[in-house]
Amino acid sequence: MPTMLTTALKIVDLSVGMNTNTSPFNATGHPAFTITAGFLDGLPVGMMIVGRMFDELTVLQVARAYEKIRDAKLI
Repeated sequence: MPTMLTTALKIVDLSVGMNTNTSPFNATGHPAFTITAGFLDGLPVGMMIVGRMFDELTVLQVARAYEKIRDAKLI
């Protein structure tokens, strides 16, 4: 899922609405990890990987696998 509902801002404007996609997992305790999925207009686009309760290892493995694929395409 996207980390934020919008692309990255050039000047960070901290507002309440920016954590819409992240706050549910803070409340439920699900493991979640954000990585850079790519870039749009030179700005990073974040992708959040969310796992089952107490399954942090799978979240980290998925993030690493995606990074390997993404980085191989950039080379």
